[in-house]
Amino acid sequence: MTKNKKAQLNTALIMILSLIIVGGTIYFTYDKISNVEEKVSLIEYEKFIQNLDLEIKDFNDGRRKGSSEVIELKVPKGIKQICFVDRENKRDELLSPELENQFEVMFDNNLFIEPFDVPSNKIEKFHLDENNNPLCVETNKFLTIKLEKNTNYTEISSLQNLEEQEKDCIAILENGKDNIDLVFIGNDYVDNNELMADVNKYLETLKEKEPFKSNLEHFNAYIKTGNAGCETKGYIKCNNYELKKKVSDCPNDYIMVLSKRSKTKDALIPLRSSSVANIVKVNTADDELVLIHEFGHSFANLWDEYVDDAYLSQYIDDVEDLPNCDGIGCDEWYKVENTSCYKGCSLSNFYRAIENSIMNNYRKDSGKEFGPVNEKIILKNIELYK
Repeated sequence: MTKNKKAQLNTALIMILSLIIVGGTIYFTYDKISNVEEKVSLIEYEKFIQNLDLEIKDFNDGRRKGSSEVIELKVPKGIKQICFVDRENKRDELLSPELENQFEVMFDNNLFIEPFDVPSNKIEKFHLDENNNPLCVETNKFLTIKLEKNTNYTEISSLQNLEEQEKDCIAILENGKDNIDLVFIGNDYVDNNELMADVNKYLETLKEKEPFKSNLEHFNAYIKTGNAGCETKGYIKCNNYELKKKVSDCPNDYIMVLSKRSKTKDALIPLRSSSVANIVKVNTADDELVLIHEFGHSFANLWDEYVDDAYLSQYIDDVEDLPNCDGIGCDEWYKVENTSCYKGCSLSNFYRAIENSIMNNYRKDSGKEFGPVNEKIILKNIELYK
């Protein structure tokens, strides 16, 4: 063998060894990443179970008999189906041999996941009708179920995709007659299930903020399928007469138009949310608090607590017409705890009770609550329905 050929052979061997080392490193790295992903998936699964258990417990403990609500929870990737089993009621043992096997082995659990190698769990305070026991719900990124409060427990039922519903008006929160009826209708949505996800998102913000949080039993909520037919050119322009006709088969004290919009498009061409009388029009690319900001206008006649002299001076004659604003000294709320007298409330010469609130700049961390004065005003309006 010549010296040159020997050198070539050594070079080839070095290259092969290098490829083996690189390949092994890549495999080892991929294997580690896969293990990390599995752990993240397990963490997401455990969080999902905790959230589901908490939703059912909170509903069961906090709602009166006859109340119902649709809940939607994001499901970890890889879960195809979720099966609830009521161990205290008669069940269909032939529905799924795999499920029945899990049921017998995990003798105390009542929540089973497909694929069945995912750990089963136990959740509290639910009941199934014997005709739907077990109740297996297919998931497509989300679990959507209906909760209904009976005397001592919460009954769970599945909710078909909105596209499969025969009814045009879908009840998602029911607390009986003579309550405040909110109807949601989408604008420019192509997927009704996406509409339901957004409606649930806005209802969650309503449920989290006082005084709505403590008075949720005075509200009903519905989804009207179909398109609102509003124009979007700088603001959301609807034919109010036609809009009211479209939602007429739903109870509709207040109409909530959700105009679907991407954050990218909105950054280039902003779209203004607004409210007129009992109609609230929301740009979904805005902060989630935009809906209850606009609802504050519509429901409780709350005015903006930021200053816009050029625009708002056209509509304001006297500070007495603005329930959440006052003149120098702030006599309206000087006895109310945790209030002060900050200059600027719709107009620069009016005053507001707190530095920031949902009726001011809700995008800031300091503006995530209504504040004591606004809460009191909203509560007075809720009490009209009690």
